[in-house]
Amino acid sequence: MPKMRLAWYTGVSTALAAAVVMSAFHQRDNFYSAMVYLAQSNLCLLALVNFSLLLYSSFIYGLTRVCYGTLRAVEVEQLTERAWFAITETCLAMTIFREEIGAWFLVMFTALVTGKVWGWIGDGRVEFLEQQPPPNPTLT
Repeated sequence: MPKMRLAWYTGVSTALAAAVVMSAFHQRDNFYSAMVYLAQSNLCLLALVNFSLLLYSSFIYGLTRVCYGTLRAVEVEQLTERAWFAITETCLAMTIFREEIGAWFLVMFTALVTGKVWGWIGDGRVEFLEQQPPPNPTLT
């Protein structure tokens, strides 16, 4: 069922982003005015940022699968728990800098969360390896 939801979300996000871009180019005569329209319309920005986050998360998921392989259920649970607190804590800290919140802030926030998650995965893997017994212990 979750794969079906993800496929549905991916399809709807892609279709919405394509529809927004096609609509902008259909309504405007040249490239510059279409880009200005896309940048100034809140609905267009919402659709395009949503699609960008979908592409980013797909890329990071693929990179995680290549570098770390499949995650164990314990790792997924720990990442979910840690990410929940880290994102909540960061969002509370963002209220101090609410005047400076913009596109660049969103990019840096996403990079921060990604870096934290990758660090947690690495820490979990090292901790798991430290708890394993040696493969061939010799008694001397």
